[in-house]
Amino acid sequence: MRRLALVCTAVTIWLATAAASAAPRYAVTILPLLPTGISNKGHIVGTWTRPHSKVTTGVLYRNGKVTDLDPKDIFSTPDVPYGRKGLMPTAVNDRDEIVGYRVTSGAVTAEHPFFWARGKIRGLDGTGGWHGGEALDLNNKGQIAGYTDTGNSEDQGDDALYWPSAGVIAKNLGEKMKWRHSDARAINNRGAVVGYWIDTEHVRHPYLLSNGHVTDLGRVSPDCKTNNYAVAVSDAQQVVGYCCDDKTMTSYVFLWQNGRIANLGLMDGRSATPYGINNHGQIVGRAGDSAFLWTDGRFWDLNDLLSHKSGIAIQDALAINDRGEIVAMGIWKGKEAGFLLRPVRAAALKTKCL
Repeated sequence: MRRLALVCTAVTIWLATAAASAAPRYAVTILPLLPTGISNKGHIVGTWTRPHSKVTTGVLYRNGKVTDLDPKDIFSTPDVPYGRKGLMPTAVNDRDEIVGYRVTSGAVTAEHPFFWARGKIRGLDGTGGWHGGEALDLNNKGQIAGYTDTGNSEDQGDDALYWPSAGVIAKNLGEKMKWRHSDARAINNRGAVVGYWIDTEHVRHPYLLSNGHVTDLGRVSPDCKTNNYAVAVSDAQQVVGYCCDDKTMTSYVFLWQNGRIANLGLMDGRSATPYGINNHGQIVGRAGDSAFLWTDGRFWDLNDLLSHKSGIAIQDALAINDRGEIVAMGIWKGKEAGFLLRPVRAAALKTKCL
């Protein structure tokens, strides 16, 4: 688990453009947490270190205030190996419902999915795997996507899971589809699920599961024979993912819609991995050591939009909502930090640490 310690001061960020008339522009806020997701209301989930106990746990950030998801550590495990502690939220919907996972230490380190709403947290049923599982995404209906770890000493792997709601046992999509192993990475407001499944030859196939029908999205390049992943889906069934070149391990972003797959390529020759897409078809992710935005048919390095005097290096753009707001992580004043980027038109903006 990462830690964040910030000294809150007012700074001024001057926004530049890579192409003066066309480049998007952003106001940047230094967040008091390391973000993992954002809703269309601009509410953010992530992790932070409690000021007094120094325990890192999951939080919801809304209207300038931080809400600890498990302040009494009833559901969390406050001390686990590998530096990972407490809760890891992964997604928040427009009703401020949150999913994620907690980490449990012991003879075997296990991850267990959770659901949080209106101040109450509960575990999700139906993982049952040797190492538990994770809830990775939820939509505005409260439907949840994730996976269970079915690994054992002989055959390690995952099965994709779907929860129709937080109060019922998960449906094992991997068993239903008779996939060897699988993962469910995201779910849209129509209940469509995307992820990848693995065949007996260890080839990873990106898929879209909608209305009970599974679509194999195919390969975006003949050089990507074994590693193809779908990671996010919009309400218009636009699926974003990536493939890895089998020889060079270079990763390329792809966009699938209406049965066609398009290779969006690289950003300035750098390997690119997408993390999210909004309902306007804007995509965010990481390319090399920089965060990217793909919009209107091209990539933008988000760092190119910031003054070099800002002291900010944005490395991962993790999610984007329908207002175009982006949550990201990177480095500020030599320390790991979280950021909120808001699209604006003004050329000079004040940014403050919250």
